[in-house]
Amino acid sequence: MPLPEADVEIVDENTGRALMVLPEIRIVVTDQAGRFVAEYMNEVSTVVKGCSLKFTITNPAVVPEFATVDWTVRNHGTEAEKLGDLGHRNVQARGLEAFEHTEYLGRHFMDCVVRANGSVYAVRRVPVNIRLAPPLRNPPRPAWTRLRSIRNRR
Repeated sequence: MPLPEADVEIVDENTGRALMVLPEIRIVVTDQAGRFVAEYMNEVSTVVKGCSLKFTITNPAVVPEFATVDWTVRNHGTEAEKLGDLGHRNVQARGLEAFEHTEYLGRHFMDCVVRANGSVYAVRRVPVNIRLAPPLRNPPRPAWTRLRSIRNRR
């Protein structure tokens, strides 16, 4: 069953206290050379195809001592469907970090599910929008467009 688009925090009706605290996730984007590009919280508005993403839970107090963290990638779009890669899952014992790579264009999701004793303890869905790199603003002119005089032909 897919998760809803919006994050929902479960609150006790009698006391008004949160029963399920959402993990806050910081996403650090680096390019292919490993240089820092951007940093986001709980959502990646736009990222270029071919970048690396590092997802980190910034409030580790949400994760209980012996809990497991399921990091699940959900790919959408025609590019991912053609290759049959609709997602994959990475389960770690108290795994506060996950690393991914942007492969396909479109809107994708990273689901972070914290499980304690087999039951769901906390959930966060992080949308990731992947696009093509913008074209160069002023690309270099081809050599055949440069004018040369008779003197410079030598």
